[in-house]
Amino acid sequence: KILQILPQKETFKPTAIHSLLQKEPNIWFDEKPTQPIELEISAEAAPYFKEVEFFPHQQIKKEEKGKIILSCRANNPMQVLPQLKRWLPHIRVIKPKTLQQQLNDELRAYLKERP
Repeated sequence: KILQILPQKETFKPTAIHSLLQKEPNIWFDEKPTQPIELEISAEAAPYFKEVEFFPHQQIKKEEKGKIILSCRANNPMQVLPQLKRWLPHIRVIKPKTLQQQLNDELRAYLKERP
């Protein structure tokens, strides 16, 4: 039960969380994404990536023989790992190598658990 309220002079500025939520494709975001990511998308999947933004701040950098090189930015691997898994085997992480390694490790662990 509240017994007393003491007003303070300190104030805060609300963030524009609603507009951020509308712009981001998932809940794993921050106002300033920092980690640059580069992905290679197969020719079979490329048309979908041209139409829909699957990754935060997605941009097509290059097209070659139907494949596309896509860049995006993220703060947390969980912003991209679920989508990477959904698009296997049509997607490959070019940079950073640590993200590709994390994906490989998760896939190996999954396969090891299954007889």
